[in-house]
Amino acid sequence: MCRRVFAVIDGRTTVPEHGDRDMPVWGRQFLPGDTRKYGQNGGEIVTTERIHGLAGYVQTLQH
Repeated sequence: MCRRVFAVIDGRTTVPEHGDRDMPVWGRQFLPGDTRKYGQNGGEIVTTERIHGLAGYVQTLQH
């Protein structure tokens, strides 16, 4: 999977070439709940896995 796609979906860091941010910032959306449920380290891991899942899905739409 492309790191850039992951970064755009995650949204917690700026991807200047992406342009306007019309889609949700999924990293910020998922992380608070995942952190409450799994702790700081576990929450980051779970959030990252969820974003990888979204990026994988987007990749299937582009082929």
